[in-house]
Amino acid sequence: MELELLEEIEVSEIIYRPAIKINANTKMEVLSISRNDDYTQIDFVYSPSNKYNCGWWIRIEKDSFIRVKGTTSKLKLIKAINIPFAPRKRFFKSKDSFGHFTLIFPAVPKETESIDIIECESGLLDYFNFYDVSMIKVRTEVIVCNN
Repeated sequence: MELELLEEIEVSEIIYRPAIKINANTKMEVLSISRNDDYTQIDFVYSPSNKYNCGWWIRIEKDSFIRVKGTTSKLKLIKAINIPFAPRKRFFKSKDSFGHFTLIFPAVPKETESIDIIECESGLLDYFNFYDVSMIKVRTEVIVCNN
């Protein structure tokens, strides 16, 4: 499988390690959400479950989407980078490996405070579903105190 390199897109805002109310898959983390007027880019890292001694895989459903919290509109996945669409799989040989991948969706409205990231809402725990993911950028400045 040929892995695609991420095209550089101009970003107007990046939210690092956003707060997430519900994460159905504890082995997966949202590293960052980048957005501009055209796209919402979400970067993930995934580690294998403890049930794997060696060899594991990842994949994503082509019908994955994001949804602004409180709405029913689905912003469908445009592009997946470093993760194939099901039924294909990306295999890892070691249980100590980590998978890093990126999903690109249409832009969410600028006033969006929270989104859901949904691979499949079937009720199964094997899907990558995140609910109430904060789109509010947390201030990360260093505060210097002089005594």
